Amino acid sequence: MNQQQKQSPVQSQRLLDAQVGLIGSMLIDTDCVGDVLSSITERNFSGAEYRNIFKVIKALFSEGKPVDPVTVRDKLREEAGADYNDLLLQIMDLTPTAANVMAYADILKRESIVWRLRTIAAQLADTVELAECEKLMEKANAALSDKSDVEIWSMPQAWESFCNRHRSGKAPQYLRFGIPAVDDRVYAEAGDFIILGGYSSDGKTCLSLMMAMEMAKTKRVGFFSFETDKDKLTDRIFTAKAMVNFGKVKKSDLTEDEWENLAYAASDLSTGGLHILQCSGFTVSDIQAVAMSRHFDVVFIDYIQLIRADTSRGWSRTEEVGSVSRGLQQLAHGNGITVVSLSQLTPGDNAKKNEAPTMFNLRENKQIAFDADVVFLLYKEEAEIKNSYRILKCDKNKDGEAGWFTKLAFHGETQTFSRPASTEKYKAPEHDQVTFTEIAQSADMPF
Repeated sequence: MNQQQKQSPVQSQRLLDAQVGLIGSMLIDTDCVGDVLSSITERNFSGAEYRNIFKVIKALFSEGKPVDPVTVRDKLREEAGADYNDLLLQIMDLTPTAANVMAYADILKRESIVWRLRTIAAQLADTVELAECEKLMEKANAALSDKSDVEIWSMPQAWESFCNRHRSGKAPQYLRFGIPAVDDRVYAEAGDFIILGGYSSDGKTCLSLMMAMEMAKTKRVGFFSFETDKDKLTDRIFTAKAMVNFGKVKKSDLTEDEWENLAYAASDLSTGGLHILQCSGFTVSDIQAVAMSRHFDVVFIDYIQLIRADTSRGWSRTEEVGSVSRGLQQLAHGNGITVVSLSQLTPGDNAKKNEAPTMFNLRENKQIAFDADVVFLLYKEEAEIKNSYRILKCDKNKDGEAGWFTKLAFHGETQTFSRPASTEKYKAPEHDQVTFTEIAQSADMPF
C-alpha cells in the first residue's frame, strides 16, 4: 500500500450511495445519460471501479452507441481487462428507478468535494514542507470552488500540447459552411457559439438550412425551428437540394423528371445526419436535453428571440434574451456542441445613414454579441430592392479575421444562394445556379 492509499480517508456512505444511484440510473434509463454527462465529470467519482464504468458509459454515449448493461460490460472487459458483471448487477439491483438521478448527481457533487478535502487534509497532516503545504492548499481552494473540470497548465505543458497538435501531420478538421469565403476564414470547432443575424425576410432561414445540409454530410445536425412549420422547412430543403422550382413544389405541380430529381435528392439527404425539430415553447434546457440524447454535433436554432427563458423572475425582455444567450453559450462550451443560432436585427442609427448593420443591431440584447464566438450578418446590398444581392458579413470572429464580407445572390425560385454571376448591383434575371460546394472563391473585400 503506497502513501497515497494510506492517507485516503474512508468514503462516506452517502458518497458510495450517490455513485451507485447515478451509475445505476444510467444503466436502466438511457434517456438520463445526456443530463448526467452535462453535470458530472470523472473527477466526481472517488472509486476507481465506478469511475471506469462512468468513463465507458460516456464513451459509448459520445459514439452514439447503445448504453445498457451488456454494452457497458463488454466494453469494460475490452478496455479494463476485468469482469464487471457482478458489480453491474449489484448496482442495478440497488437502483430500482432512475427518477431521482439528478438528485443523486447533486449529492455526488457535494460529497465528492468533501471527499477531496478530507483526502487533502490527510495529506496536509503529514506534510512538513511549506511549499508542499501551499500546493495542497491550492488544491483545497480549487475543490471548494466546485470547478471539478478546471484544468491548469504550466507553459511547458502548454508547449508540449501545442507541439503534439501541430506536428501530428493531420490537418485540423473545422466545420464547413459550404461557402468558400467563410470556410477559408472561420475556424469553427466543436463547442463554438455562432450567431447568424438578419433582417426579416432577407433569407437567413434559407441560408442556415444550406449551411446545415453542408455540415450534415459529416456531422449529426439538429435544426430546431421555433417559427417555421416542419413541412414548410422540408419543402425548402428538398427544393434546394433537387434544384426544382419552389412555386411548383408549393402547388404540387411537378413533372416526372422533377419527381426523379427530388427522389435522388431525398436519397442523398437520407445518408446524412440532418434532423428537423419543430419545438415551439422550448427552453435552453429543453434544447440541451434533446441535443444530448440525440447525440447532435451541431445545433441550429431558428431563432434565439423565440426561445423561452428557463425561469420567470419578472425580468425585462432584454434580460430574458440575455439569459437565453448565456444559456446557449454554456450549452456550446460546456458540452462540445456547436450552436448556430439565428437572430433578428433591429435597425439603428446606422440604418438611417444607409450604413451596414453591426453585431450591436442584434435585436433586444447586446449580450448576444458578447457571448458569441462568431457573428455573421446577412442583409440586402440595396435595402429597398427586393431582388438585391445579399451581403454576408463577418462582424466578429474570435479565432480569425473579422470585418470582411462576401456577396451572395438569392434565388427564391430554388431557395438557394450562389455567387453572383455578374458585378451588377442587382440580381441577374437568370443565370446558372450551383450548390455551395460548387461555388468558386468569391472576390471579397474588407469594409
